[in-house]
This record gives sequence, C-alpha cells and structure tokens, in this order.
Amino acid sequence: MQLWQNEAKKEMVAVLEHIINIDRIDLTGSMLDENLLDIYSDVDLEIYLTDNIPLDFTELLDVLTDQVNPVFGYELFNYDTKDVLRLCFENGWRFDLSFIYPAVKKSQLDDSSHKDDGSHCDENSQRDDNSNRDEYSNRDENSNRDESSYKDKTDIVIYRFWFYCIMILIKLGRKDNLVAAHLTLELYRLIIVLQMLQRDNEYTADIHRFGGNEDVPVISLLTRLKESNCKEIIIELLYGAAEYMDEVSGSYGVKSGKTSKLKKIQEELGTSQS
Repeated sequence: MQLWQNEAKKEMVAVLEHIINIDRIDLTGSMLDENLLDIYSDVDLEIYLTDNIPLDFTELLDVLTDQVNPVFGYELFNYDTKDVLRLCFENGWRFDLSFIYPAVKKSQLDDSSHKDDGSHCDENSQRDDNSNRDEYSNRDENSNRDESSYKDKTDIVIYRFWFYCIMILIKLGRKDNLVAAHLTLELYRLIIVLQMLQRDNEYTADIHRFGGNEDVPVISLLTRLKESNCKEIIIELLYGAAEYMDEVSGSYGVKSGKTSKLKKIQEELGTSQS
C-alpha cells in the first residue's frame, strides 16, 4: 500500500536543504522498517547542521507553511546541542524533526551568565509533564520576537493544543485509549492555562495571592457527556475542546476554524467517530 510518508519526506528534505546549512539528514524511526510503517507513523528525521548558530524557528515555521503546507500544530523543545520540532500540517503530514548542532549553540556559549530560565530543556527531562503554565513562559531562545511577550506564550499553548489533537487521533487509531485519554484531559488543561495567562496579562503579574472567583467555562464540558463507550467519550471530549478553542483562539490572534480541518484529518486517518 502506498503511504504518504515517502512523498512527505522527499518534500520536507528538499525544503530544508534549500533554506538551512545542512551537513546531512538521516531517516530514523518506523520508516526504516516497512513492517512497522503504517498510516499513523510520522516521519522522523535527524538534521545535522554545519554550524552552531541557533535556528530561527519562527521563520522556519513560516517557510514550511508557505512551501510545504499550512502548519496545523506543533511543539518545540530546545536543548544545548539540538532542537526538536514535532509538527503536523493541515494535510495530515506529521514530522518529528531533530536539528542537531555540531557543538553547544552559539547563543549559549556567548552568554557566560546563562541560567536555565525554562526556555530550554534538559535533554533527559520529561518533556510533557510540567503541571503549570511556567513551561509556556518562553518561546525558543532564537525567536526574533520578545520571548516573554503575551502573544508568544499564548501561541505556544494554542499550537501545542492542536498538535495534541492530532496525537489523540493517532493513539485512537492504534487503539491506545489510555494515552488518548491522558492527552484529551491535557487539552482542557491547556485551555485553562490560556485563561491563566490572560489573567496574568490583565494584572501584569503571574503570582496572585487571591483569585477573582473566576468562571472557568471549559470545565462544564466535562459534565455534559452523552457517550458511554471509552473511545466515544474521548472523541466527544476532543471535539468539545476543539470547538471551544476555535471560539476563543481568535481573541489571542490565532486563526480559528481548525475543528473542521481536524475532522478532515480524522477521516483521512480512518479514526471513525462511531
């Protein structure tokens, strides 16, 4: 069966080689074993760079949107000697891209007073289990935009949200309801993080001794379940969160209307709602 990964890999490699100084690109993961490769597999690439100048991922994502396909969702992790970009496009193509530097990145070598401020990760740390909004306080260190800006923080949350939506469909397709349920509840946490960031922005502070007895509208979606089958409950919660995010994301300066695109990707993956 002809799968999408070969065409996607060829197109991604062509774009990356045109815009980045690359020593070599290695294919890893399930694409190396046709017995493991299926429609749910992503494309894993290790991109070995020729220098240790940090990449500008804001610019890279813009180029990928323009030359490959609009980016649907992503998450980015920064380490001392590599950056990892996991992303999905609106056409359903999914990539795990590791950009590997020949040495510690130049921006960190130049900063003799560099401290871990949450903008990069220990390579051995757990990537997705931080339980508060601090993990969204900084975008990648190389962005041209103000790292601490409200827009940067909310962008990270929103694009990670949509990336997780796709991962939920992948896990359901592989019948991993346990991890799909975990990621589904993460969607609701991310929506609440957005509301927390909005409050921080309004009060120009991220520490609040007392709250304002705020309403948290998204929490009510968890009490309106109609389904009883585990997979159907996950799908119901997934689309409840997606529709809610579509309603609010415009106020954070991010294009809405992604729920319909999510349903199209679901159809292509064959992850039935029934």
